[in-house]
Amino acid sequence: MITILLLSFDGFMKDKLKISTSEKLKFMKVALQKNSCILILLSFFLFLGITIIGCSYVYNIILMVAFGVFIFGMALFTMLYTMPSSLRYHYENEIIKKYGAFTTAIITKKEVEDYSYIDTETKNKVEEYVNTITYEFNYNSEHYLGDAVIDDKTLYHSLTVGLEIPIKYLKTNPNQSSVRIKKLKKSLLKKIA
Repeated sequence: MITILLLSFDGFMKDKLKISTSEKLKFMKVALQKNSCILILLSFFLFLGITIIGCSYVYNIILMVAFGVFIFGMALFTMLYTMPSSLRYHYENEIIKKYGAFTTAIITKKEVEDYSYIDTETKNKVEEYVNTITYEFNYNSEHYLGDAVIDDKTLYHSLTVGLEIPIKYLKTNPNQSSVRIKKLKKSLLKKIA
């Protein structure tokens, strides 16, 4: 399974960046570690679904089979549908961290996406916001765009459109880039001081 994941993750860098198998495994290990909680939870529900299905055959309860299949199916669907993109995201970030080149980009757009909702039990509003920025940079006389989620609310509000920010990108695929958050925080602190 890990071999299949490694091969599919390398698709975006085909023949451009030579990475040893040991490094690929290291990057995959980090990606799996960052998703370990959800993987353990989903594995528990897979096991629970199988256990319910097995018990339903022992006790001959048809409704339990349907419930077990539902739990197993939802866990399997979640694992197969969401985990590849999450694993790939962390895998690619590790590659950028190791092989990326440094440059600066200009913020072209700031956006706050509102995912707030009303909790049905407490009737209270639960506020959830995702702070995103879009940035552009040039490499080899070509123009590239990137975007990033900025979790730190204070940092996000200190950013402005037109501000130059530090990023890291892959020379073999400049579409793969990320904001250097620590460097950005340090540079903003220097401007304030």
